Amino acid sequence: MKQIVFKKGNKLIFLIGMPGVGKSYWGGNLAHHLKVPFADLDAVIKTEQRKTIGEIFKEVGEDGFRKIEHATLLYTIDSLPNGGIISCGGGTPCFYDNMQIMKAAGVVFYLAADAQYLSRNLERSADYRPLIYKENALQQQLGDLLNTRESFYKQAHHILLAKDISLANFDKILNDE
Repeated sequence: MKQIVFKKGNKLIFLIGMPGVGKSYWGGNLAHHLKVPFADLDAVIKTEQRKTIGEIFKEVGEDGFRKIEHATLLYTIDSLPNGGIISCGGGTPCFYDNMQIMKAAGVVFYLAADAQYLSRNLERSADYRPLIYKENALQQQLGDLLNTRESFYKQAHHILLAKDISLANFDKILNDE
């Protein structure tokens, strides 16, 4: 069985980045590869709240959602005392002190992509994204959203370009930790 052993003692891996970059996909694959638990923060929120992200946004607005997201992040970190992978929502690192919490609890990877790459992925997705409206200039919306979030994302320990993401690249970086 593959063990995550970090020189710094960190055992959690956080994946952050824009919607459509593949955080959930790579989180699941990396967890399977490393034989550790996996938590998708949005999926945990949906399960705990018994509502979709869109329903939560409609009921409590973005501010209310971000409070739920913050509490769920703390809960999820506590629920994985022996380590694991946590895929975060696109806005998670941008609110409260979530980025500092993640950096203190483990290793943060920013999965980076440009708006064109993201829009191609999201156009194929059936998932509802409350801050993105597919019928209206998707690539422009993603570019605008990326511009507001990127300063937070770039605080991650590591940046992986979407075109370069592979399990081998994760292994290489994690072995150097």
